[in-house]
Amino acid sequence: MKKFLTALLTVAMLFGTLLPVTFAADSWVENPDISGADLKFGMIGDSHVTSDSSILSWFQESLTAQKTIGGGTLDALALTGDVIYQNKSDEVITDRYDSVMTSLDNAGYGSDEGEVPFVFAMGNHEFPQNGSLSAEKVQESKDLFVTKTGQSLNYQTTIKGYHFIAAAPENYNLAYSSETETWLKEKIDAAISEDSKKPVFVLLHGPIQGTVFNNHIKSYSDEFLAYLKTKPQVVNLTAHWHVPAQLPQTIWQDGFTVFQTPLTGGGYLEELNCTSTGNISSVHQSSMIAVKDNVVKIYKLDLVTKELIGEPWVIDIPSIVSDMTDEDSTNDTEHYLYSADKRQNSAVPEFPAGAEITATPVGNGITVTYPNNATNLESGSQQDGFVRAYKVEVTNESGSVLSSQTYQADFYLPESSRATSCTRTIGGLGYGATFNVNVYPMSPLGVFGTPLSATCTTEDNSIPANAIRYEFEDYYPITSIIKTSTLASNGKLVSSSQGGTVSTGHVARTIDASCTFEINLPVGGEYNLEYTLGDQCSNDYVSVVTLLIDNETIGKNDSSYAEDISAGKSYPWQYIPMRIYRKSVTLSKGTHTVKLQVDAPIATSQPNLFCADYLQFTPKTASISQNKVTTLEFEDYADDFVDVTPNVKTGTSQTSGSGYIHFDTAIRTEPVTLDIPVSVDAEGSYNFKYVASGNSFSVTELYLDDAETPFWTKEGNNGVALESEKIDNKWTYFDQTWHQAYQYDFSATLPSGEHTIHLKLLTRPAENSQRDVCICMDYLKIIPPEMLAIKKDAATRIEFEDYQKNFSILQNDGSTHTPNISSTTRCSNGKYLGIDSTDNLAANDYETFIIPITVEQADNYDIEYVINDNFSSYDIFLNSINGLCLSNNVTTYADTEKDSDGKYTYFNSKWAPATFHNGTVFLPAGDHNLIFRIEKRSSSADYALYLDYLEFSPADSFAITDGTATAKATMAEAVTGKAILALYNDKELVSTGFTDVADAAVVTAYASVPASATITHAKLFVWSDLENCIPQTAAKSFTVK
Repeated sequence: MKKFLTALLTVAMLFGTLLPVTFAADSWVENPDISGADLKFGMIGDSHVTSDSSILSWFQESLTAQKTIGGGTLDALALTGDVIYQNKSDEVITDRYDSVMTSLDNAGYGSDEGEVPFVFAMGNHEFPQNGSLSAEKVQESKDLFVTKTGQSLNYQTTIKGYHFIAAAPENYNLAYSSETETWLKEKIDAAISEDSKKPVFVLLHGPIQGTVFNNHIKSYSDEFLAYLKTKPQVVNLTAHWHVPAQLPQTIWQDGFTVFQTPLTGGGYLEELNCTSTGNISSVHQSSMIAVKDNVVKIYKLDLVTKELIGEPWVIDIPSIVSDMTDEDSTNDTEHYLYSADKRQNSAVPEFPAGAEITATPVGNGITVTYPNNATNLESGSQQDGFVRAYKVEVTNESGSVLSSQTYQADFYLPESSRATSCTRTIGGLGYGATFNVNVYPMSPLGVFGTPLSATCTTEDNSIPANAIRYEFEDYYPITSIIKTSTLASNGKLVSSSQGGTVSTGHVARTIDASCTFEINLPVGGEYNLEYTLGDQCSNDYVSVVTLLIDNETIGKNDSSYAEDISAGKSYPWQYIPMRIYRKSVTLSKGTHTVKLQVDAPIATSQPNLFCADYLQFTPKTASISQNKVTTLEFEDYADDFVDVTPNVKTGTSQTSGSGYIHFDTAIRTEPVTLDIPVSVDAEGSYNFKYVASGNSFSVTELYLDDAETPFWTKEGNNGVALESEKIDNKWTYFDQTWHQAYQYDFSATLPSGEHTIHLKLLTRPAENSQRDVCICMDYLKIIPPEMLAIKKDAATRIEFEDYQKNFSILQNDGSTHTPNISSTTRCSNGKYLGIDSTDNLAANDYETFIIPITVEQADNYDIEYVINDNFSSYDIFLNSINGLCLSNNVTTYADTEKDSDGKYTYFNSKWAPATFHNGTVFLPAGDHNLIFRIEKRSSSADYALYLDYLEFSPADSFAITDGTATAKATMAEAVTGKAILALYNDKELVSTGFTDVADAAVVTAYASVPASATITHAKLFVWSDLENCIPQTAAKSFTVK
């Protein structure tokens, strides 16, 4: 036993131990010979280190790479800001610097004798992300920087005879004070006075306005910029913009030199002056400088491919100073190799012969696919020999430009990883019209080449078969403003102005421009409502239009529209873009009054300016599927019962949905009926659960369509009671004196297609003196025959590839895209499901996919699932997308680096690192739907998500009752041996208990608690051989509250 206790304590001491940071030797494709340099130093900016170890690893990788290229040693390190990432808005996270400083120390950087010095310029992300942060928090951030780095906010040092000057912004807004500018000028002048032919390195996180990428953020005074333009010795090292180091705009020269250090660690690539193509987080770069005879060379490093990027930028300070200080003013920019005059005659990019683009309609827009193979020659020493972007321009038949978007190319990737073609979708052009599409290649210096062209006609705005559409022009009383348009529904619309001027038809502001009409709905229930109005756009000269139904406001022509159909603001006319608005409404069967209320513009001189096209109602139909549980909540159908409307009651703690219904009718002989429209996706046998009061007062019958014989009948108490006794003389389920809740389980075969479930509530038998309908009803569930059971005593794993048929993506042509099953060695079961709509024609902004489950026992469950990062956003819910969210949990990366092929190995993907998600959720017992809501990527009209597995296991628990401690834990697999429960008071072992377990995945162990003992934490683990101290599982730890 002594042997066992010694081993036990040894194991316990190891839990939570952190491994030291180490640096592996790097293998680079090429190393420049800079061994003879007078000064060599590395530069790191925008590493954004947080608590995420994968981000820190890129910071460490940069340190290693720079040393490797430097021949094993460097003279200094320049940190240009945003090295850490304060990701709170009102809190200074005090330990953010710790891993950075530890990494620097392990790499040999510091201020002690024998260490390599570093210079750290504070960035805006060294502050919390709040431009209105209190003065106290701002000062706290600055004090923390000084304490952790050991450097002052404004810092100057000399390294091997070269001056390094760093300054901090005032706050998160990246403003630099006049006092800081004065200090900088003093230090720069002093450095130049020592040797005017030497470079002076000035570290400022915020780029100076008008320099790199023509930066528009004005963080400095114009006077300071003018001053720097007289200091050719200055090499300003900046950061902030997350741009690829390949771009020539990362270096700028005009009287002094600015270099933009690239994005090293966490964060997304910025596509400056381009339309975003998505969150690109796979680019990690670095840079370093070597100085020989005062000539500066800047090397750019790709940390992913371990290659140098292009040739070094060269800054010949002695020659530049001579040019600017001699009597000949014509040669002032001769040795500025990257000044504006050197970039005027940039090469023109071109597509290869035979290249083509395709343009296909997508609703009221166009999807354009163009080749990613245009080329560009290099312009002198500008390193611009590639295509930076492609401009996609759409014009109407008259040549007016409706949309012009410039999309950055993937030049920053290895050539083997670049896309062969790119697909972009341009929406909001208008239905049923023809458009011209031009795609221009663009050089890094902004020169456009000859375009590829195509034409495309967008789709008609077809009406769903079950929709009811009302054309506003059919009801509008002022016929003079009913106009024709090929883009309008039915070819007409109401438009108080058309063609860009009010003279072609308008309504004076003194005239009531509203219209009112009646509609008749054939069924009651929930409808998807769609209407089109001209957007008011917060414009004081445009009328505010309000849609009302039965005097209830449905919506206005505000910015909350669902779809843009303005054809680049040309439809219906320039100043009022047309929008589609969508709402969900519940309306009863029969007549309703619609009003289009037009309020005069705020601008007092303006007439009524507005436009309206159509109003459309589409009834919602319950969808029944073999792949989900369908719940019909009777309170949602309360208004649809014929002749008698039930009372809608507030739900109790036991009822489903928002409530239940209660019938207690007057004496009647006819049954009460309800028709529920349903859509069945596949013929088959379905299980039903009907929850209602179980008395014999009313008989329930269910029919399908026009069948004369019911497919099920509820008579009296032929179900299972959900409650056994009253409390305070009431049955608690329905909070009623007479209505005891019952569940009725039955099965029926449903054919595929559109159907109606016809429900009849019969009155009490004729011999009863009270012939009425008297019943409480909660819901009717329709359940597929195969349900995944979430076990109460073992882990249940959902392999997503087993549910491939549950996942489908609607395409714009009406077809569906089914995800692919792929194989990798790291995935559970060796397979994963890849939701990747490869044709870029996904119709919806989001899709929901369902896996039906049944939970054996209500309890807390640990949840774990593996999914990729970077692509489509998603959430996992229980029962509805407004229900319990299961995806709010802790995320860790399964992939922290790529393999030699540049891929994350879990999903064998270049772009998609895998992430583990762990949390604890409460699952109620019964039948449920797991709903996966996945959003379309903002950068393209498709989805991209990889799913491996989702696992539920009974949550670990610990409790002390009557002197006995009980711990329950789920192990990674079934185990056999001795379960050991160790109880501690801080570091002191208080008590140990032993419990035999045999082939159990959920292990329960017990230990006695000595009287008056204090227990602070406990550990449970299983050993297969107690005498020889052979552990079988890792320890499960519990904190005692």
